[in-house]
Amino acid sequence: MADLKKMFDRCVVISLATRPDRLISFFDNFPQNWPFRMPMLAKGVNGAKLPTPYTWEEGTGAYGCMLAHRRVLESAMEDDKGSILIMEDDARFVPDFRQRLDTFLADVPDDWQALFFGGQHGKEPKAVKSGVVRCVQTTRTHCYGLRGQVIRDLYRLWCSSQGHCDNLAGPFLAHYKPYCASSFLASQAAGVSDITHQTH
Repeated sequence: MADLKKMFDRCVVISLATRPDRLISFFDNFPQNWPFRMPMLAKGVNGAKLPTPYTWEEGTGAYGCMLAHRRVLESAMEDDKGSILIMEDDARFVPDFRQRLDTFLADVPDDWQALFFGGQHGKEPKAVKSGVVRCVQTTRTHCYGLRGQVIRDLYRLWCSSQGHCDNLAGPFLAHYKPYCASSFLASQAAGVSDITHQTH
């Protein structure tokens, strides 16, 4: 298998400065045999401190989340990065992450444009190989990778749409080549969401 440190030109973890506890917990639970580049910190956005667009109806938490992910893509494009792995600070990886990751990447099609290491299926994915499925409508943005033109296209979507960024991305990315493992490699830690302010 190719050097996985070169698979993504940049890896980031999004975290609000007001929630250092979440960032500490993220790294406390981080896989010791992490194969990609070490994640750099991407500053989260407190949507409550910013004016939302006049037509925005999803709440300030969702707006802040949208801006944070949008800024990550914006920075990647400005720095000529062709691929990126984006994580949120509540992402948690399965105990045998490296073993299952290697199995997944060995079988995932070479033409991938998006990879969901974690998520939630709104529609049943399509089987590709044993352990690999093609996403039809997969949401959640706690751990996903993008490559190539889809970075620019998803950014344009998020700049011109209203709603939760993950709900928008799910059906949009289905028109590209998104894949995930048949059993997700990352989940979200239990706790109070900074977006919905509800416990998940």
